[in-house]
Amino acid sequence: AITYTWTVPAGASITSGQNSTAINVNFTNTYAGGNITVVANFPCGTANTSLAVTGAPSTPIITPAIGCGGSTDFYSVNPPSAGADSYTWTLTGGISLFSNPPVNSDNVIEWGTGSHGWSVTADNGCGSSAPNAVTTSCRIKGDQNLIQTLKAEVYPNPTRGSVTVEFNSPNSDKYALKVTDITGRFIRTELISAVEGMNQHKVDMSSVAKGMYLFHLQNESGASIVIRVAVE
Repeated sequence: AITYTWTVPAGASITSGQNSTAINVNFTNTYAGGNITVVANFPCGTANTSLAVTGAPSTPIITPAIGCGGSTDFYSVNPPSAGADSYTWTLTGGISLFSNPPVNSDNVIEWGTGSHGWSVTADNGCGSSAPNAVTTSCRIKGDQNLIQTLKAEVYPNPTRGSVTVEFNSPNSDKYALKVTDITGRFIRTELISAVEGMNQHKVDMSSVAKGMYLFHLQNESGASIVIRVAVE
């Protein structure tokens, strides 16, 4: 070969060696992975090859994104963080019932009754992601402005059958109500056509198994809150 042409992915830059047989590459802390490619240029044509270079993984998404004091809950990284080999869970006000500290994507946490939360990073040989950090001591989580505006509640809670979802809508709007279990498994979705002021919507939970469920209430603009409901 007479010359070599190197290309690197986003988040990486060639600091020296372009057109030669070897290069030095600088990787930023936002590098997410990709291929380094080299093309060998001959008088009669070209040949190329690539090398996959992994970056630090993406920030994990924890499901469900809520925790209540005095409960024991199952959590998972869902979907898996791209490029992750393991996960580091740092808990405040709770203990893991898995390995301690846990390194898996799943975790079962026993929460105390005070303020509590987690900080979770996805890890691999190149480094760690930015943390998914949550601190909560309440039953309702989500968009803080929507929490204050709707003043939503679900009652009776705990329940053995039907519940009423009650909220104060600032205007006529459509709300999507999605019910999942704490692992994120879909139970049902219902559309609520709300009027301005107080609204009440019945949900039949008599056919579901005993356990903890999450009611996700989302307005048309995409803001949402999550209310935890126990079925006994």
